[in-house]
Amino acid sequence: EFGPFSVKMKGGRMLTRKGTTRVVPQRQKSRGSLILTGALELSTNQMTHFYSEKKNTDEMIKLLGFLLRQYSNQHRLYLSWDVASWHISGKLKKLVSEINSAVEGGQSLQPFVKLVPLPVSAQFLNVIESVFSGMARAILHNSDYKCVDECKNPLCL
Repeated sequence: EFGPFSVKMKGGRMLTRKGTTRVVPQRQKSRGSLILTGALELSTNQMTHFYSEKKNTDEMIKLLGFLLRQYSNQHRLYLSWDVASWHISGKLKKLVSEINSAVEGGQSLQPFVKLVPLPVSAQFLNVIESVFSGMARAILHNSDYKCVDECKNPLCL
């Protein structure tokens, strides 16, 4: 997940005419906020994503559903993520167990789901974090989006 981040004028590096200074107000009213929930396909470097209201188990279940449909022709689906409570919840583990039982029993053609949690304090091992960092530099830093929908447009990866 990337966010939540506020939609408001943000500072950053900018090419300007000599003698021109861009001023970013220190205190601003937020124009809304966004959370981008996504998964990175490591072999193609492509993202599957959607916008979330919250960071919780239900959003992870929604992401899992997207990925199961997208990769229905695969035998295994590996999900590697940090140890946030919504990534390791009992509800999510139970669903994964049910999916895997159906796959092993021949009742489902979905991929077998393997959860691979990263060690605590090892965000640097999570490749999608560098994608989110680059996205923030390219799209959010030095921006002045007027509303949430305007901010979503360049985030459509």
